[in-house]
Order: sequence, then structure tokens, then C-alpha cells
Amino acid sequence: FIAEKWTQFHAQLLQIFRTSLQANQPLQVRNAALRALASFLMAVEDFKTAAPFQELVPLMLLAISDALQANAEDECRDAIEVFVELADSQIKFLRKDLQSCVNAM
Repeated sequence: FIAEKWTQFHAQLLQIFRTSLQANQPLQVRNAALRALASFLMAVEDFKTAAPFQELVPLMLLAISDALQANAEDECRDAIEVFVELADSQIKFLRKDLQSCVNAM
């Protein structure tokens, strides 16, 4: 409900999430962005509202991959848990990138 009320801020949220998920950010920042993005998306009831945020899925997967490569087990586990929660509640959101998701895991 609240996510739909914030439609005027969706472009800013998209930019904040995009910037925060970039590889040049510390893993802790990227994980926080991943959690915040997942919370936002799980609050969205309309797929049309979530659709613009689909471009962030590769960055979400990259955050998980980078945590694995850095042997940052806690960050990796947290990111995977969040991603699984998102997949459970918003599989339609991930459908476009499903093959990438499967390959990443």
C-alpha cells in the first residue's frame, strides 16, 4: 500500500538502489541496499509498480557473487536469504532474469 503511495519517489528510489548496489560500494552497503530493495518490492502489490526495478536484478546477483568471491560468508548468507524471500513473494518480478538467477546459484 505505502509503496504505491510513493510513486512520485520511485525514480529517486530506483537511482538510490542502483547507486548503492554498484560494485564500487562496500559489501555492507550493497547488502543494506539489497534488503531495502527487497522490502520495498515485497510491499508492492502491483507488478507495474515493481517492473522498473527489474533492471536491478543483475546488480543484486552481482552483490551475492562478490560476497562469495570475497569469502564474506555472513554478507553472502544474508544476501541469499533476502533474495530467496523476494523470490518466494515476487517470483513474477524475477521471471525475466530467472535464467541468470539459476546460473548465479
